[in-house]
Amino acid sequence: MQTSRDISEILKQIRTQEDAGAFSEGADILAEGLYHRDPLAVREKLRRRLPQRIYLLLEEEADKFLDRKDPEGLRAFISSLHKAIEGLRALRLELGFEPTGETIDHISSWVKREIGPDIILDFGRDLSIRAGARIIFRGRFVEKSLGVMIASWIERDKEKIKESLRHAVTVRNQ
Repeated sequence: MQTSRDISEILKQIRTQEDAGAFSEGADILAEGLYHRDPLAVREKLRRRLPQRIYLLLEEEADKFLDRKDPEGLRAFISSLHKAIEGLRALRLELGFEPTGETIDHISSWVKREIGPDIILDFGRDLSIRAGARIIFRGRFVEKSLGVMIASWIERDKEKIKESLRHAVTVRNQ
């Protein structure tokens, strides 16, 4: 019998919206496979359609049921996995660059540890963000970027900046 611990171990592997979609698609393929006469065709479809790390994990989980000839257990696992994926919450990060796998792992680990294990990342790309990120979560919006910090600094210290510029121009003109 599949336990909630097994599902939670799978959820730890879901870092992004794309991962969630791939796991959900894989669960759908496994569900179709319950009615398919050729298990190798189902494995091949998983292999062709999913990233390797997701395919291998789903194949391993499915094998636990298939080895015991327990299609009802596999059906319950698929249903539990779908429900768990639907319960995940997305934190949107808009960046000025395409994050690497290492960056995604690092951010995902931090978010799951500090905010909650049910959080996945939804990356967007905005080239106007030079350094930093725009963060959107549960209807709240925060921008932490170099441009925003500079604009804030200029607004806060505009009188000092004007005075410094006047002084620099005066010194230069003498």
